[in-house]
Formats: sequence, structure tokens, C-alpha cells
Amino acid sequence: MYKRRNKKAVSEILSTTLLLVLAVAAAAVAYFWFNKIAISIESSGTDITDAHVSRISRAIRITNPIYDNNSDVLYFTVVNDGMTTLKEIRDITAPGIATTRITIKDKNYYPICSAVKITNSEIPCIYGCGEDLFGHHSRNLALNLTNSSCSLKNHIGEVVSFEMTFEPNGVISIVNFIV
Repeated sequence: MYKRRNKKAVSEILSTTLLLVLAVAAAAVAYFWFNKIAISIESSGTDITDAHVSRISRAIRITNPIYDNNSDVLYFTVVNDGMTTLKEIRDITAPGIATTRITIKDKNYYPICSAVKITNSEIPCIYGCGEDLFGHHSRNLALNLTNSSCSLKNHIGEVVSFEMTFEPNGVISIVNFIV
């Protein structure tokens, strides 16, 4: 009466086992994929936070730039609004020692001069250099631009951009003023 046909199919036990293996493999792939995304998001968030903390802790600005045309001296104040101590404002070639670089640009931001040697003969520092500038402190500086490529005698009445880069921190402060 009932005739059994010859079926070429997977048995119920084998099909259930295959389904379980596929489910476990899919769960493992999903777990590792989500774990990788979570680690990536966490590390990028940490990098962004570290960058903001670093910027906040090193807030340096230049204020009150005054150029004395008779003596060719530039007076200004460096303000450290951050929490990090700014190493000596000077030039030293030894590795790991602070260096201060000055760049003066014209109104079109074309460099008038770029100097590294502040306390040496290139740009003598009259006062304010050679000491650390602690967080939340300021210091008045005077630079003698006479006989240097940074002399502003040929730029009287022009707007110039005065930039100081403090190494090894990489902090840059820029101020525009009229000579």
C-alpha cells in the first residue's frame, strides 16, 4: 500500500546540527565585528579627548605687541593660560631642550623673516628670555631686531603677523599688529 520513495535528502539530525553550527559561527562573527567597532570608537574618542586636553593645557598667546621704530625693538607679553609649564624661551640646539622660533609675515602672510636664535646674536633678547613660563603666568619680552633679517624699519605703518612657536611642545601663538 504505501510505497516508500527513495529520497536523497539530508537527515533531520544532520540538518539540525548544520543549523546549529551556522548559528554559532554567525554569532562569533557578529561578536568579533561589534567588538572591533567598539574598540575603534573607544580609541578614537580617547585620541580626540587627549588632543583637546593637550590644547587646553597649552594655551599660549601673545599680547600687547609694540614696535619701537627708533630702537628697532619689539616689546610684547607672552601669556600662558594653560596648565603646562612652557620651557625656557630661548634657542639651544641640544635635543629635548626648548627652542623658540619667531616668524614675522607681511599683510599677505609672506614671511619677512624666520629666526630660531633668540638669545644668541641673530635676535638678541633684551629681557624676559631664559626662564620657564609657568601655567597661568605671563612675561614681558623685548627683542632687539636691529641688524637682523627681522628688522621692521622698512614696514612702518604696515600690518604684520608675529608668530612664536615653542618647541618641543609645538605650541604656536600668532598676533597681528601695525608697525
